[in-house]
Amino acid sequence: MKKIFAYIGSQNGSNSYTRKLVKLVLDQVVLLSAGEIQYNLLSSDEVKIDFCYGCGCCFSRGFCPHDSTDAMGLIKDEMLQSDLIILASPVYGHNVTGNMKVFLDRISYWMHIFRLAGKLGVTISTSDSNGNEFVNGYLNKFMQFCGLHVICNFKALKLNNPITLEDTFENLDITSLSELIYDHLIHDKPVAATNTQESLFQHLKNFILELEANNIQNAEYSYWKENRYLESDNYNDLLNKIYSLKS
Repeated sequence: MKKIFAYIGSQNGSNSYTRKLVKLVLDQVVLLSAGEIQYNLLSSDEVKIDFCYGCGCCFSRGFCPHDSTDAMGLIKDEMLQSDLIILASPVYGHNVTGNMKVFLDRISYWMHIFRLAGKLGVTISTSDSNGNEFVNGYLNKFMQFCGLHVICNFKALKLNNPITLEDTFENLDITSLSELIYDHLIHDKPVAATNTQESLFQHLKNFILELEANNIQNAEYSYWKENRYLESDNYNDLLNKIYSLKS
């Protein structure tokens, strides 16, 4: 059984165009897999996620004190148990929504430890007419920094029918996206590190080695040490070790 976790940065609930789109994609994936792939779809109106307070506890001690008072603790567990992560956001001022940004702020420390290494990612943006590339680009960068292999950056333009005022999915190849997700999950397609991830890995590895040289043992150092990241020459090497443990 393979699992997908999808988070929608929209407050519009069942009326959200973005949520409707993602659910349609995921329902097709489940159908293609005959139930071998399941998903958990959450949107920001369904869960309580507090603002990041900037205390730095997640970076220095490896946990957020607010995880016990809102939904983020459970959401993080769900993400870690999933094989593919989808982050979807409407375009607000050529950026992600405030709800999506709050969500990302709360897991930003994962960018220092490649916490989602070995998992797949998909970004989805929706707009009335433009700005999708900024949202996809931001979500893609965030995902890569967390260790995900992004298999698709999907853009959808929302066209309102002036007569019926009903949302339409215009020129969207939703089936191809569903098939791509299905193919990667069912056949465990091998993935390789991107140049961005390789550069980040070397930068962070040097930083961790500096911490070690100065006898600073914070949560980031401990995670790298305990998971034997320092033994890998590059991020591709680390990915190969992760995949060998899965097989």
